[in-house]
Amino acid sequence: MNPDQARRVLTENGWLASMPADFRSALLDICQWQPFNTGETIYLAGDPPGGIYGICKGALGMTSALGSALSPVAHLGQPGSWTGLGPLLTGEPRRATIQAITPVLLGYVPLRPLQAMLNEHPRWWLHIAQELLMEFDTVSMIANDLLIRSASRRCAAALLRVANCRRKDPSAGTVVTAPITQSMLAEMTNLSRSHVIPILSEFNQRKLIKSEYRVIWLLDVPGLRAIADAD
Repeated sequence: MNPDQARRVLTENGWLASMPADFRSALLDICQWQPFNTGETIYLAGDPPGGIYGICKGALGMTSALGSALSPVAHLGQPGSWTGLGPLLTGEPRRATIQAITPVLLGYVPLRPLQAMLNEHPRWWLHIAQELLMEFDTVSMIANDLLIRSASRRCAAALLRVANCRRKDPSAGTVVTAPITQSMLAEMTNLSRSHVIPILSEFNQRKLIKSEYRVIWLLDVPGLRAIADAD
């Protein structure tokens, strides 16, 4: 993926897709394009303050610093998602650990140029606040899904969430994937792997999903959502 393609992904998906063109262009003009391999750490909780990252390609695993050192990945970010706003808002160290789940290409906006841009255009802080609200909505969704008592419903909700279609249908013709292993899904839903395997087998038999190595294809998003939201 070249820089023009990466820029287009961030322009057409997620937070920036709904932002004014002048702000979007100014932010992307100071982006640095950074590739990472599977398993590489983008930053660790406690690292010095830095800028923000937009996902152009691949998936990032996000682990909060508020849990124990053994806390599992809580969520996956896919193309169009952004992360790393904490230091911009507080000037404090990183508040989460972010790792590449697949090979990724990221757009990195360094902290000082971003601060300078916002000092020059103070009204653009509103757009930063809108991204923060989107992150809050995601955290709220994670918490609400974990409160679901049914293991099957909880798994369906997690698959939808990490595939960016928990509350919205994908665009027509879009191939919907959750780049997640059975073990990772088990950790994200507070279940054992032995508990998750038969649930995924049932979803496969009902043609709701198709499981492959390190990825789950979501074949029937409305069907999975009906399970996740069942009374």
